Amino acid sequence: MKKTLHMVAVLMVLGFISGFSLVRMEEYAAPRIEAHRREAVEASIYAIFPKGKSYKVLELGGREIFEVFGSSRSPIGYAFTGKGKGYQDDIVVMIGLYPALTRLAGIEILRSVETPGLGGEIVKPFFKNQFQNLSASEPIRYIVGRAPASDSEIQAITGATVTSRSLVRILNGEIEAVAKLLRQK
Repeated sequence: MKKTLHMVAVLMVLGFISGFSLVRMEEYAAPRIEAHRREAVEASIYAIFPKGKSYKVLELGGREIFEVFGSSRSPIGYAFTGKGKGYQDDIVVMIGLYPALTRLAGIEILRSVETPGLGGEIVKPFFKNQFQNLSASEPIRYIVGRAPASDSEIQAITGATVTSRSLVRILNGEIEAVAKLLRQK
């Protein structure tokens, strides 16, 4: 009986120390994680809009939309995040639209854990560059096995059509939703 009480007491003390340590680590790490997230968002905004000098956060429809300004303080576009299911996990993407809301300025992948060598290629410039100045006035389409025939088509990554399809679905849904919010503003 004495041995059992001793074991229970030791386990309780270890449980308390472990729980306390986890809480303290969370308190220590949370602000750093948030600062890193903000830095990644800002870097992606300026990667999409290299002539951007500043931005203002708009809260529309429960969404955070970044209005990006050039050196003359005139708006050069809008940036916003989109998220959706990829092949393995969620894909989080920063999307840039020019002020007329009919053309993409570009995209930056904020988070993706797609298969390396296949869907993981969406983070590479050869794939992302396809979205620069792409028409957003009609749904974006991905094509396989031929060159894009219109300015709203992109070439899917061979062997990774699930990821390409997912990214296109995310973009189309987010562009439509955000464009609607911005037109109502």
